[in-house]
Amino acid sequence: MPDYEKIGKTKLKIYKIIEEAEQDGILSKEEYSEFKNKIEKEKLVIGIIGQMNNGKSTLMNSMIFKKNILTTSPTPATAALSEIEYSQKQEIKVTFFSEEEWGDIEKRAQESSASEEVKIAKEMVEMAQDIYNEKTYILGKEKIIGFEEMDKYIATKENGGKYTPFVKMLEVKHNIEEYSDIVFVDTPGFNDPVLSREMKTLEFIGKADIVLVVMYAGRAFDSTTKEMIFNRLAQAKVSKIILVINKYDQLLEDCGTKEKVVEFVKTKIKEELSLDNVDAGIKKALIDSEPIPISAMMALIGSATEDEIIRDENLSAYKQMFEKDFGWNSKEELYKHSNIEQLYKAIDEVVKKQKIEMVFIKPINLIIAKLEEKQKALKQKKYQNELYEKEINYSSEKIEKELKLIESMSKKVETSRKELAKDCREKRADIKNEIEKKVILHE
Repeated sequence: MPDYEKIGKTKLKIYKIIEEAEQDGILSKEEYSEFKNKIEKEKLVIGIIGQMNNGKSTLMNSMIFKKNILTTSPTPATAALSEIEYSQKQEIKVTFFSEEEWGDIEKRAQESSASEEVKIAKEMVEMAQDIYNEKTYILGKEKIIGFEEMDKYIATKENGGKYTPFVKMLEVKHNIEEYSDIVFVDTPGFNDPVLSREMKTLEFIGKADIVLVVMYAGRAFDSTTKEMIFNRLAQAKVSKIILVINKYDQLLEDCGTKEKVVEFVKTKIKEELSLDNVDAGIKKALIDSEPIPISAMMALIGSATEDEIIRDENLSAYKQMFEKDFGWNSKEELYKHSNIEQLYKAIDEVVKKQKIEMVFIKPINLIIAKLEEKQKALKQKKYQNELYEKEINYSSEKIEKELKLIESMSKKVETSRKELAKDCREKRADIKNEIEKKVILHE
């Protein structure tokens, strides 16, 4: 367990630092409130990213619920941003797209581009046709539902997903105390036709303390995964990454080995990290990373009760398949071979040993970054002031010279005026004398 005495002392120090930073104008009031709230709650945010059908939902079902609760999204059109957090009451808050956001989806669906975003938009609009007359009562709204109603809001139309295309986000509240201090975020991907939702996804990933990158063993570390890690996660400044290679059991069916795929991913990561343009934060997060091969489906079957397996056709089918292909017929064997415990150990290490650093490091890093920005701004201001002073000094010198010139000219003018006045007096006296002489002669 974490050292709570140390956490308490660290909290007080951090409170003082962020309070002073807010008072000095380094942090905004919103940033101050966000970090204070996070420190008080001591919660970690685990973001889960990966391509469609890589088994993210199955992984979370096996980790959190031990049964099929979260519905798998078979296509990008059925994927919603999901936030999963502890609460005493189990419920789900569904947030629908606004009218403006749905309007953007419809516009995107009319485009002729062959991009993935346009393709997804077309699928969403097509899925919504049957309930188009209801959209006025749905768009821009929120709704609280029970777990048993989830399929209506995230499954495909064929599987009862009546309102799926209009769903923007799900906030899933569970009552499993084991994960009371962790918030899980399941992202719909980065090729979202809805810009606002993609921005929300990036926002969540940016706030994540740990990101699980879920790869499919059959195409581990392909170009899409590479882009996710070295571009998207780098932009989000993610500080901890755990690489998860799911469905390794499918390699075993093809006579492959999980060791080979792990070595392949490690080699590819090493190649990328050797490049000059790699983000320093990503390099630090991945430098000692050890990809973890798992089978989320084996873990789920191994964690579920016998009744759950019997009631769930999907779980039953997979259990029979594993028994046929590998001879593993007990839940205990499946759980053991799922390798899920290795993933739990990696997460546990972060949660238990690095919790203080993970929860408190972001406010400090942000304050440092803000201080650096402020320092840079002050240096620029100082430079501008120096230029201004030079300009003022130059102007003052110029004015002083002009004043001296004007003063000199004034003196010359005054001298000329006096000389002219003297000449005028003398001339006037001469004229007066001349007039007086003529008067005398005339007499």
